[in-house]
Amino acid sequence: MFDNNFQIIAYRGGTELFPENSIEAIQASIKADSKIIIEIDLQLTKDNNVIAFHDFHLDDLTNGNGKVNDFTVAELKALFLRNPDRTISSISRISTLEEIFETFPNQSFVLDLHENSKVLFNKVIEIVERNKREKQIVLVSIVDGATDELRKLRPTWTFIASPKETKKFIFANKLFLDKFLQTTSNIMFLPDKLGGMKILNTRAIKTLHQKNIKVWTCTNFKPYENVNSIKDLKRLKELGVDGVYTDNPQKLNNN
Repeated sequence: MFDNNFQIIAYRGGTELFPENSIEAIQASIKADSKIIIEIDLQLTKDNNVIAFHDFHLDDLTNGNGKVNDFTVAELKALFLRNPDRTISSISRISTLEEIFETFPNQSFVLDLHENSKVLFNKVIEIVERNKREKQIVLVSIVDGATDELRKLRPTWTFIASPKETKKFIFANKLFLDKFLQTTSNIMFLPDKLGGMKILNTRAIKTLHQKNIKVWTCTNFKPYENVNSIKDLKRLKELGVDGVYTDNPQKLNNN
């Protein structure tokens, strides 16, 4: 999984063709690129099941409403997900992490944990180890402190740098001090741009590579935009990044 090959990462499973984080989105992404890495978002239900779902509220992404963690997994699985065009899907439902692993036994995943919760951490670890997926997953969280806690529990697993680590590196890079910054992460997610500010540069990539840290990217972080054109893909490849996030792998296939 983490050799020297360039990686394409399907954001939320691939968000342009089917509902995000759905079995159908993952299937479409794998069909477009069999070597793709699938990124999914994880959180807990009321009865402490781990589901693939991004928002903390149901309203925007399903035909239900209310907070996700106020419902059991059975109640959530009775709902239908929304298609990219906002219509209600007739087939796509919320899935558990266990179901996704069972459906895609050979697939590699980025697991984005949306809560700083020991219950969530231990549940995810249990599911990963029971399914023997340790070598096929990357852990990441945008929640402050979550990555540090996860590293304590499984220090040999693969991690994307926390937001705090990344911000420190970006600041140090601007001051030409990045080579002195220490990080224990395996991958750093550096957006090409943050709003109107350019973040990604060859020196930052070279510095991270010297530390044996891979660089994954998107085209912009605020507002968030992924790599969805051949032009951007080729430009970022030439810059030296190791992977890009995309909403639709079909657009980048065979490139």
